[in-house]
Amino acid sequence: MRPVLTIGKKLENFFILFLLIFSSGLFAKDVLVEENNNIYYKKEREKFYLFNGINYCYNKNGFWLEKINNSESKYLVVNYTEDCNPSGQYRIFEISSKEVKEFYLSPLYDPEFKKNRIIERFKDGAISYKRIYLLESGKYILKEEWRTLAPNLNLTTFFSNPNNIYVLKSDLGKIVEKVEVSSRKAFLFDQYFNKKRSYLINGDIIRIKNIVKNKDEFYLNIEYLSMGGKVVKGYILISDIL
Repeated sequence: MRPVLTIGKKLENFFILFLLIFSSGLFAKDVLVEENNNIYYKKEREKFYLFNGINYCYNKNGFWLEKINNSESKYLVVNYTEDCNPSGQYRIFEISSKEVKEFYLSPLYDPEFKKNRIIERFKDGAISYKRIYLLESGKYILKEEWRTLAPNLNLTTFFSNPNNIYVLKSDLGKIVEKVEVSSRKAFLFDQYFNKKRSYLINGDIIRIKNIVKNKDEFYLNIEYLSMGGKVVKGYILISDIL
């Protein structure tokens, strides 16, 4: 004769089963583990070494999983800072069933992952940078860098062979074609970057034809329409519009 379970007994058994399922779910949760200044990624019952954690701000949940290419691989994105700054540096690791391998672009600052694109943002002193990596032939390549020059004005570098291309962009990504001279005197340079005696003055509006880099200086190739209707052509330093 089979025993008949009372309602109370059924509830008790259900509660025990719920606790077992819930506790096993907690046990299986992926976390970062710190042991003897070493940081490990713990996945279920497996543990993978990541890096030495001296001067590292440990947070067991300071990571997320990301899919950053067209393969089935997943990537572990770990906050790697001394102060747990969410806008700081991140180290990235490719996860497989047997090992964790560091991603070739790692580390990156404040990375944002979009379809076939990674955007990195960081500051160097007062200057803000944004770098854009695009997926080409299965590998991410640095294609574009924005450097903030002034409010709503960015020097954008398009990396290409044999020469990089430079343009000015607004914060919304619109190409800036006309700007105002800010220097008291903006001396003109010829095509060989020899300084001329002529100059523009503060408030003059110039049209940018293109931007070139000579040694460590950036020059704007410009046209300026004078009060008398004469078109002035030449180069000025990019610092003369800042």
